[in-house]
Amino acid sequence: MNRRTADWVVVLLGAWLVISPWLLGYAGTGTAAGVSYVVGIALLAFALVALFTSIRFPYQERFNYIVLALLLIASPWLLGFAWLTAALWNAVVIGILVVAMAAWALKETGSPDMHAR
Repeated sequence: MNRRTADWVVVLLGAWLVISPWLLGYAGTGTAAGVSYVVGIALLAFALVALFTSIRFPYQERFNYIVLALLLIASPWLLGFAWLTAALWNAVVIGILVVAMAAWALKETGSPDMHAR
């Protein structure tokens, strides 16, 4: 797998976050659904930018993935919807997968020092 593949996986994970409230039955919950929509759309945007533009700073999108994923993982407890089992597990599992994809993409991109020369 290369970094572009990791970005495509993040596109799929972002799309999943956008549609998952309806499929998992928590679309009418307010905060939990809102987190899924907002983080999903942000992940989609960052991943599509990484895929379809000539990025001068290839690390920024991957760090954005990590920040969004960590917020997603923490959101059930921070925003008080940990009692919604489907929303809780969706946030935690998708967050972990996004962190894994970001780490993989960063590994494939190489060290920032390599590109400074």
